[in-house]
Amino acid sequence: MTTWSETVLPQGCIAKFVPRIRCFDCPGKLYTAGPEHSVANFQLHLKNRNHQNNLKEREIKEMASSDFEKVDSI
Repeated sequence: MTTWSETVLPQGCIAKFVPRIRCFDCPGKLYTAGPEHSVANFQLHLKNRNHQNNLKEREIKEMASSDFEKVDSI
């Protein structure tokens, strides 16, 4: 019986899973998290001024939409 990886990949090739952390507040930002790449890069990104601005904008939009839903339901 052959496994999925044997049918898709050429013989001798090895596939590796590389986990990535995506920032939903900053489109296009992916950070590799693994043994050789710690989550320190992502933690540094969270302190970044651009990320903080994007986070505030999202929170303002969420608050405005939730306030609108409350008024709309009255």
